[in-house]
Formats: sequence, C-alpha cells, structure tokens
Amino acid sequence: MLNQAEGFLEDNYKDEAGITAIVALESTLRSICSKNGIKIKDDDKIHIQLKEVNLYNTAKEKQIGDWLRFKDNGDEFSKEDVKRMIDGVNGILGEYL
Repeated sequence: MLNQAEGFLEDNYKDEAGITAIVALESTLRSICSKNGIKIKDDDKIHIQLKEVNLYNTAKEKQIGDWLRFKDNGDEFSKEDVKRMIDGVNGILGEYL
C-alpha cells in the first residue's frame, strides 16, 4: 500500500498519496495492537492507546497524531510532508511488525 502512496506522490497526486499513507498507517496501528494483544478501545485514538501501554514514547505518539490529521486537513500538508509521512510509516512497519 505504501508503494502505491509513493507512486501517487511521484505522479504529483499529493492528496491521494496522503490518504493512501493514512490507510496504511491505520492498518499498521491495528496490526501492532493485534500483535501485542491490545484490545482497541477507539479507532480514532489507537495511537494514544499504544503510547499509554508504553509501546512508544510521547514524541512518536504526537508525530503519528499529526499524520492522522491529514484526513481532515490535507490542504495544510505539502508534498514534502506527505513524503516524510510515507517514510515514517515505513519506519513504523519496520520497527514494530
């Protein structure tokens, strides 16, 4: 899915790239919960829940929360922001799954 986001970004479809990256991020967060036996309480706050169980620190939780804002505020994100988000989601995949 992140390959698709990268393809959208290369073709200058920033919004499509961002939404695809967000879908990948949300799927990744759900997979992290499943892998660690964590019951999801609220889909919109999974990133906070993972921080509360000390899976990652406050800085990472804040960064993930900022990325999730893309769903409602995509116009505030630049192409470079979306690229950093895609790279960050790739990093989370590698680190936690």
